[in-house]
Amino acid sequence: EEEAGIVRKAKSDTEFVVWLINKELPENWQLRLGTTSSGRMEPGKITVLHLPRKHWPKAWQDDAVKPWGKGVPAYDKNGEITTAAVLIDYTRLTDDRSRLHVLLHEMLHALGRSHVDELDFPETIMHPKSSKGEHGGFLKGLDKAALRAVYGRLPVGTTIASLSCDSDGRIENVRQ
Repeated sequence: EEEAGIVRKAKSDTEFVVWLINKELPENWQLRLGTTSSGRMEPGKITVLHLPRKHWPKAWQDDAVKPWGKGVPAYDKNGEITTAAVLIDYTRLTDDRSRLHVLLHEMLHALGRSHVDELDFPETIMHPKSSKGEHGGFLKGLDKAALRAVYGRLPVGTTIASLSCDSDGRIENVRQ
């Protein structure tokens, strides 16, 4: 019964985080949820596993860090992400907000985002110390803009001078 509850919560958490990310992505780049996983990284997929840390691959059990989660992309020779894995230690994250925060943070790692300095970029979920939700909120303005910049497309011939940003941080092409 307890295991079934953990599985339901893990599925619900993952669905919510994918929804948050997809709100910022163009339709052709949106993430889709699968129903099964082999537990291994597969081409074109982000595998999300909710496991106690002791069951993570040995290479990811770095005792010096003791993370709540881990998001690891794999790259091809051209620097493109081909697959990724996200691991969440649900035994160390007992409240919903922290679990969602860590899952979102690690999903952004899986999509290629790295940690940033909190002083240089205060408005992001990607601070190394923000992994348990101390900074509140989920996707911040910088996180949304980063997703749009990487996965969005502007028309050919767009110049920097033709761009503006709306109040939600969405990039607009003002001269078409």
